[in-house]
Amino acid sequence: MYYSLEYRHTLVWNPLRRFTLNGRLDVDWIQLVGFTELGRVAPEWKIDTLHQDMKWSIGAGARCMVNNIIVRADLGISPEDAIVQMFIGHPF
Repeated sequence: MYYSLEYRHTLVWNPLRRFTLNGRLDVDWIQLVGFTELGRVAPEWKIDTLHQDMKWSIGAGARCMVNNIIVRADLGISPEDAIVQMFIGHPF
């Protein structure tokens, strides 16, 4: 069982709009993201079992459209660990 909630906010103010590295860098927009996930894997498909002892994580991230490519970095935190994950392009 897996539940996920994500909120993305595109900033009106783009501090990198004028930072172009002599025309080689074009940052169209910047988004700030907050997310949370809740889930469980169980050996059998029983709705009661799947909703017991669920694991959770919460995090925040930033996304930018740079030269028509998505660049993103997320920080996720759970009771077990914390991790930073970065992508260039869409992961799917």
